[in-house]
Amino acid sequence: MPINEKVQNLIAKEYSCSQVTFGAICEEVGVSLENAMKQSACFGGGIGMGDTCGAISGALMALGYLSNGTPEEKHSNHERSVEFIQAFIEKTGSRYCREHLGFDLGTPEGGAKMEEMHAQGTPPQICEKLMNTAVEMFIERLDKYNRK
Repeated sequence: MPINEKVQNLIAKEYSCSQVTFGAICEEVGVSLENAMKQSACFGGGIGMGDTCGAISGALMALGYLSNGTPEEKHSNHERSVEFIQAFIEKTGSRYCREHLGFDLGTPEGGAKMEEMHAQGTPPQICEKLMNTAVEMFIERLDKYNRK
């Protein structure tokens, strides 16, 4: 199934932005969909506080699987993360969920606004765009960052 269809299917199932992003690319790094959904479950909505976009968090989780996870790779992993986030900012204008949404999920009012949008079946379109952007960026970098 094409990646953009995976994104659409996961959105339709009402997963969070971090789950959609990691879920769409998890097979690329040898992670099951079930484990990707569990691992990324608490990172949506800018870690629930309107902070770093969940699409970034989901992509960085997948990126970690292209590493051996050793202390020796700490510097190169950091460089990959920074490069990814900077490129995301260049493409989208910000790394912050609250700046993309125009309201802060870290406040009671912002949380209520998002719940209302979801209840009406209208999650923010910007989120779909951000998830697709993060997934496309990850796929573009897959060969460059391939597991050693």
